[in-house]
Amino acid sequence: NIENLNTGLMIAPLLLVILIENSFKYVSNFSEKENTICIRINTDGNIFKSTFSNSKEFSQATDNSNSNGIGIRNLKRRLELLYNNKYELIENVHENFYETHLNIDLS
Repeated sequence: NIENLNTGLMIAPLLLVILIENSFKYVSNFSEKENTICIRINTDGNIFKSTFSNSKEFSQATDNSNSNGIGIRNLKRRLELLYNNKYELIENVHENFYETHLNIDLS
């Protein structure tokens, strides 16, 4: 879902790839109910706002043994280097879904 984009704003290349990849990597695999991925992107003035969420299985641990967490660590490092003190990255783990919010002040 993309809406209200200020097309004059520029964001660093490939910055969102890890969040998109994680949504697909950790989405649930239910056969009896819907598996969902939702990506929302918009701008509010010079603020880039994005939300990435996906359904997850109850048995999935927050610390997935198949992952060493390097993607999110690298993303945080890039954000610090490129947008120091001008971004907010919030990760929420709920019982049945993951959600990540990334807001960046592009002014």
